[in-house]
Amino acid sequence: MSGLKASVSEPKHGFHVEGYEKIEYDFTFVDGVFDISNVHLADCYKKWGRVLTVMDKNVYSLYGQEMERYLQHYGLSLKVHKTSIGEKAKTVNTFLSTCNSMTEFGIIRKEPVLVVGGGLVTDVAGQGFVVFMLPIGLKGLGLIAISSFACAAYRRNTNFIRIITTVIGLIDASVSIEVAVNYGRLG
Repeated sequence: MSGLKASVSEPKHGFHVEGYEKIEYDFTFVDGVFDISNVHLADCYKKWGRVLTVMDKNVYSLYGQEMERYLQHYGLSLKVHKTSIGEKAKTVNTFLSTCNSMTEFGIIRKEPVLVVGGGLVTDVAGQGFVVFMLPIGLKGLGLIAISSFACAAYRRNTNFIRIITTVIGLIDASVSIEVAVNYGRLG
């Protein structure tokens, strides 16, 4: 059930509709999010026993093996959807590719997608509820954007957990409630 609050009034020649929806989520700052001794992330996925990750290709090359070891240690199976970053990759095709991975994975309505990267990745992937911060300075703002949009659109708001890898991603995309992709030309 949506938390949308709406009202309708009848002016002289039509209707006026006004609606508001409360959006809230938590930020959890964790050192060593993929450290075996850190159960925070694993606890978020225990219920499902598996994880679909939307991840920037560059971030995967740096943290992919560590993430795989972490999830394997906790008995969680993993599928990784690797994507490109940058404003030019923040497209409808990238959005659809992310949605296709969710469908192939068989994501359950409230099962969270794990989004790892900067702002572009999380924008295109979804509406989030928990944010972890990796204390590293990598480029990848676009992945957050694409992933956020995909989760917001897929089954009317699929949950996701963001692991932010950039400072810009933390101060911009991680706190934003608006998500989008580019259609057509930039500028």
